[in-house]
Amino acid sequence: MYKFILNKTKINILTYLTNLLSTTIQSTPNDRNSYNNRAIIEVAGEDLQQSLEDMHKAISLTTKYHHFLHYQSSASYYFRAYSYIFLHRYNLAKEDLLASIFQDHFNEEAIKCKQLLEKKSTTFKDFNWIFSNKNNCYLHKLITEFGYSQITALPYSINNATSNKEKIDIFFSLGNYRATLKYINKLLENKCKNIFLYYIRGIIYYNQKKYLSSIKDLKFFIKHNRKNKYALYDLAMAYLMNSQYQMSVRYSNQAFKIDAEYSNAYLSAGLGYFFQKNFKKAEKLLSTSVKIICKKHKEYHITSSMQFYNRGFIYYKLFQFDLAINDLTKALDLHDKNIDALFLRAKIYIEQNNLTSAWKDLSTILSFDNHFEATKLINKIKALYVKIDNLNNNTT
Repeated sequence: MYKFILNKTKINILTYLTNLLSTTIQSTPNDRNSYNNRAIIEVAGEDLQQSLEDMHKAISLTTKYHHFLHYQSSASYYFRAYSYIFLHRYNLAKEDLLASIFQDHFNEEAIKCKQLLEKKSTTFKDFNWIFSNKNNCYLHKLITEFGYSQITALPYSINNATSNKEKIDIFFSLGNYRATLKYINKLLENKCKNIFLYYIRGIIYYNQKKYLSSIKDLKFFIKHNRKNKYALYDLAMAYLMNSQYQMSVRYSNQAFKIDAEYSNAYLSAGLGYFFQKNFKKAEKLLSTSVKIICKKHKEYHITSSMQFYNRGFIYYKLFQFDLAINDLTKALDLHDKNIDALFLRAKIYIEQNNLTSAWKDLSTILSFDNHFEATKLINKIKALYVKIDNLNNNTT
């Protein structure tokens, strides 16, 4: 009787937590942590297939986020390099340009600047092109690929989209801005009170380089959502692209006052000062952006490592051992001190009779920590080796 009550209580708690996270995902559908946490709960409830789908989504979102970090990091190094050039600190500029290219191998502007810096015939005036080319695609792209990241969801396809909101999400994700605007305007004409529509439309106008229209819609959205750091950053970038640098700095400052670790805001503020030719302030803010992004890179490796471990564990529960080992190996590539991944991989190796690899993983664990379960498995392998030796002696 007690066992039945406990099981029922467990099911109720798991259902409650799953529903809570599902609500969170519905409101912020690109929150990778919510998918990860829901997957863990689904494993506890033995819903392994749904758990696997959620982990696929979590890993996909984390990978996309990591690509953005590289892109943003490259931009911060690139513009800081230019600040150093105008401050006559050429060695530091060279280091930053190399770092920028390392973070984004396709940063043609950084490659061009590095080549200019290496030429003996280059004069100081040769670098002024950046001010006449401020609307370069690299700068514009800082929003166009990653704007609207907090509110876009694609839990459905165009074939089963039933509402205008669903169609807006789908057309926006496909880059069909004309169709997206059509449905947004239709909803707004019908007095729709969904304030996020102005945010989406503001991002679309930015994509279309209609910066004044973008500013108007983003400002209207912020009027009702003053603490939304993402919208403040987007507005700062729209002002920047419209050559209103003081306004860009103003909204950037508001964004990092809300979140002191929001690297985007330091980047946009740094760019605002850069184009006002205040290179000292630009260098300071861009250095802060670089520092925060470096910290995020480290956090990404640990988070991503745990996500691959979680998916590896699901594969293990589904008896898909090769897929499990692949994910656990990826987890260890990202964070080589992930003891959970080492231990689970060792267990799978033992089940596959790969005792040498299991021994190596368990020995690595024990070099970090006195792990009781790892010690037990090591002793088990020792016993198996003794048994194999005895069998070999008997046969000879």
